[in-house]
Amino acid sequence: MSNITVREAGMEEMPRIAGMKKQIHDVHVNGRPDLFAPVVDAALFEDHAQQLNFRLLLAEIDGEAVGYALIRPIIREANPYMQERRFLHVEEFCVDETRRRHGIGKALMEAIRQTAKAENLPRIELDVWAFNEGARQFYEAAGFHTFRYFMEMKTED
Repeated sequence: MSNITVREAGMEEMPRIAGMKKQIHDVHVNGRPDLFAPVVDAALFEDHAQQLNFRLLLAEIDGEAVGYALIRPIIREANPYMQERRFLHVEEFCVDETRRRHGIGKALMEAIRQTAKAENLPRIELDVWAFNEGARQFYEAAGFHTFRYFMEMKTED
């Protein structure tokens, strides 16, 4: 396998990851169709990412986009209930489904870790849906652990 490179990319490169964004979004639509809407226009992803000031990390092999992460630093000031929280949030993480298990996810996660360290952010946080077993296994193998649970209860049968 060729060398994997990971670099920060501009939002103008978002069209290069459209296929992977669809892969990961489809997992969510299939897992929770009551919450996730099928995507009609992929350009809406780019608009959403730009509005929220995400940064794009792009994994490539021989110039081909094979994985990505959308990240952003979060700094929450201390308040009477909580200490200051500084962390790098991983909003989206995807390796092309045809390229998995070749070290791309590991390289991308290491780039995320190095970005957090360079920005003096002591933590990396992300969330993963309960139905996404493969992603949960990957994140745990990468060193993440659960520190908070979100729960729901439906009000109707």
